[in-house]
Formats: sequence, structure tokens, C-alpha cells
Amino acid sequence: MTVEVRAPAPLRIVPQAPKICAGQTIPLEVEGGKAYLWDAAPGLNTVAGKRVSVQPLSTTSYTVWAIDSAGCETSGSVTVQVIPSDFLSLSASAARICAGEEVFLEARGADRYTWQEAPGLRTANTPRTSARPEQSQTYRVTGVSEAGCVDSATLRVEVRRMEPDFEMSAGRIDLAQESGQVQFTDLSPGATRWLWDFGRESSSERQHPVHIFTEPGIYPITLRVSDGVCTRQVQKEVVVVNTSSLEELSDAGRIEVVEAGQKGRFALKVESPRQMLLRLRLMNDEGAELFASALRLGARPYQQQIDLRNYPKGTYHLQLSDGVEVYTRDLEYR
Repeated sequence: MTVEVRAPAPLRIVPQAPKICAGQTIPLEVEGGKAYLWDAAPGLNTVAGKRVSVQPLSTTSYTVWAIDSAGCETSGSVTVQVIPSDFLSLSASAARICAGEEVFLEARGADRYTWQEAPGLRTANTPRTSARPEQSQTYRVTGVSEAGCVDSATLRVEVRRMEPDFEMSAGRIDLAQESGQVQFTDLSPGATRWLWDFGRESSSERQHPVHIFTEPGIYPITLRVSDGVCTRQVQKEVVVVNTSSLEELSDAGRIEVVEAGQKGRFALKVESPRQMLLRLRLMNDEGAELFASALRLGARPYQQQIDLRNYPKGTYHLQLSDGVEVYTRDLEYR
């Protein structure tokens, strides 16, 4: 006697790789076999029958058992992929920007995208686009998945403005009449960081700094401020002059350098008819500066002692300057 053994005929469930949107119902139908029994699973409307419907909340696999034409038990299964209701995501290159800056927007999770029109938005039905808003703006994109599911996402971009400004106690200074000190006051609303540039490699990070100008010139004053998002700067200038006239003093014989009783000691005497500011420097014969100071002259005679006894014997050079003219006197310490 011959016994024929046949493999069970496989069951085919259609559709074979279904995708549905969250909340949707899809029919499943078995091809082949008879006397069907489905394993209990979430969203299955019945456990018996060739044709059932399912409404899963998440991706779920379904298995059915049946008897084939030879009376053998066989089975088949299918996985229903559920596209979540919130499958679309939207992100920005920055949540806060400064007015006039560009922000990049990117949507993910869909196959097709449609952006809602908005001020400053570059219209494009692509996952990635950009915008240059002038004020805070909410952007909205709608996406359609491969299964035809529809979702929307919104994102708000905050736009900040920074308008730097400052005032100063003086815009023009005459060093002959004034100390050169200027008070700077920040007037930038919302600023949390400050960087002042007073020119000639001088700066400050204080909000309201004081700076002393010691040399004539035109100084561009730059204030750079930031609130952590926006960084802006503003520039003004301070004009510093020195109306002192070294020529006026020297031509009138009002500058005198005399020995002060002992070798190596000298006295500098200056008689100025008005307020002046001069710079004094003492240098050795190799040109190295030994000391420097400012001479603020007034209506009374000015006198300063120059003591060379702490230095090696030799020739020294005493210089006075008003920023333009230079008066030089050699001092011999032997």
C-alpha cells in the first residue's frame, strides 16, 4: 500500500502588505482552504470567516488557520502597518532669530508636503524650505503619507529685534582744558552683553564704562551688543584735540631745565600763560624710555624734579610734546 503525504497548501491573505492610517478599517480576505479560524488579535471584528475586517490602533500581525483541500491544517499571516496620526514632524534651524536673518524649516515623515503661505516663507512643496520673517511667525505644513494618511504640523519662530544705541558725556575733548574722561551710557533695550571698542586696542565689557583719552585723534567708538539671539553694533566718534602749544612756550622762553644743586639732579620749570597738557618722557642714550608722565599746566609756574642718581652716569634726553611739536633737552650726568 502506498501512502501519499502532501504538504499543506499555504494560505494567502490579501492585501499582502497593507498600510493604513490610524483609525481606519481594512478588510482581510483569505485565498485557499476552508473552515477558517483567526487567532484573536487587537482590532479583529471576528475570529471566523474567510473575510474579516480589522481596525488596529498600532501595527499588528494577524494569523488565520484553515483546512486545505486534502484535509490538512494550514495557516497564513499578514502584518497590517498602522501609520500613526502624528507621523509628521517639523523642525527649524533655530527657534529664535534676529529680524532679517534666515531660518531653515524641515518636515519629515511624509511623502508629499504642502506649506501654508506665510510672510517671508519661500514657497516650495518640498520637505525643506526657508523663511526670512520680519516678525514672529507660525509656520504650518501638511504631509501625505504613502498610504494616503494626512497630518499637519506647526512651528513658531520667534523674531527678535536689537537696536543698539548709546550716549556719551562728550563728543569733543580738548586735553588742554579737560581730563579726557568720558562716560559712556548704553541705551540698547534688551541687551545682556556688551563689548565697547574705544580704538587703539582699548575695550570694555561693562554696560556703562568710563574711558580716559590721553592722545589727540578721532576715535571711532563701537558698541556691540547681544541678547543671546541678536548681535548688532553701532558706531559713533569722539574727537580729541590738544590746543596746547609747545611752540608758544619754547619761543617765549617759558621752558627751562636747570641743575638742582647736586650732580644728576635737574629741575624742569615751565611757565604757561594758559591751561595746557604736555607729555614728558625721559630716555637714555639708547632711546629706551625710563619714565613718562603728563604735565597739566595752569596759570601758575610748574616745576618738576628730575633725579638721575638712580641711573648709570651718561647722557639722557628729556622730551616734552604737545602731540605735534617736540621739545628735547639733553641732560648730562657725569
